[in-house]
Amino acid sequence: MKRLLFFSLLILPLTVFAQIKIDISPYFVNDSSRVLYWSINGKKLNISDFPFLLEWTKNSLDTIVFIHSSSGTLKYDTTFVLFPKKSNLLLTPDNDGSFDIIRKHSMKRGKNRAKFIVKNTGSDTIICCFASETALVGQIFKESSSSGWLKPFITPYSSNIFHVIVFKAHNLDYYVLGEEEALLFGDKNCSIVGWNDDQYNCLSKEVSFKLRLFKRKKIIIQFDNNTNKIDLFIPKKRQIH
Repeated sequence: MKRLLFFSLLILPLTVFAQIKIDISPYFVNDSSRVLYWSINGKKLNISDFPFLLEWTKNSLDTIVFIHSSSGTLKYDTTFVLFPKKSNLLLTPDNDGSFDIIRKHSMKRGKNRAKFIVKNTGSDTIICCFASETALVGQIFKESSSSGWLKPFITPYSSNIFHVIVFKAHNLDYYVLGEEEALLFGDKNCSIVGWNDDQYNCLSKEVSFKLRLFKRKKIIIQFDNNTNKIDLFIPKKRQIH
């Protein structure tokens, strides 16, 4: 009995307290004058505090805030992250002067999807989308409803972190580009639309945040138009259709 108890106590921490190792790229160390500090789940971290060990929690979104200066302006780049279990990760620079999160020694990119749900649209037109340097991928909501499973538009040079923006549209004159092309974005029920650049004053940004999901994870993004509140859900397997 004593021997059995001894082995149980040795094994339990390995199964319950799985840890994630997070390190930073030498780029941030060499450019330390631009980096003020990081905040991971509310814990302030300076460059000298890395590598950092984080306890993993299944299907729980963590938060990374990167506080840095860009062209004399102080920026707080916040990203919600779903970390993979027992992973060795690296914070690296991206093309926008912020950061990306990659798994060390991995060449594969995750194939992420998201479903948008909009509540209480009233008489408003709501646009929920993924933003990139070249395109907005999402759905226009004329009434309270949900989208299909959509994927961000990425290129080989895109960051693994994708940017989610919710706009409210006022008198936006948009046009359909081609329903067949919507299959490229993972939802046969969606159309691709466009509008002229001079109409961006018809859009007001209601919500803006970043997400990083690893592997083939899916997420549900729910927006309440009455409160401008965003809720994020990791769906159970039976919800993924």
